Amino acid sequence: LLPFLSQEDYDKAVEFYDKAIEIYELCWNHESYKKPRYTDALDAIAIIYEIQNNYHDAIKTYNRLKECLIDEWGYNDDDYIVIEVNKKIQNIQDKYL
Repeated sequence: LLPFLSQEDYDKAVEFYDKAIEIYELCWNHESYKKPRYTDALDAIAIIYEIQNNYHDAIKTYNRLKECLIDEWGYNDDDYIVIEVNKKIQNIQDKYL
């Protein structure tokens, strides 16, 4: 996707996104913050895992994203956004696993 970035850059990006999710979860566990959580960081981490050929973690992260969309945003399996996440998962499974 971004061939000018090194593996180290991708590793650092995952580290930062993981930290962002950790901070989000700490905030949302506080009684003054409510769900739903934003899914941007999860989507970005899944893409980075794909770039790194780490397909199992990409699928795991896409599943976490899908769970958030359904459980926190109220989407259903037949909603466009969930269908698109399922397509990403299926594409990885078909191509690489």
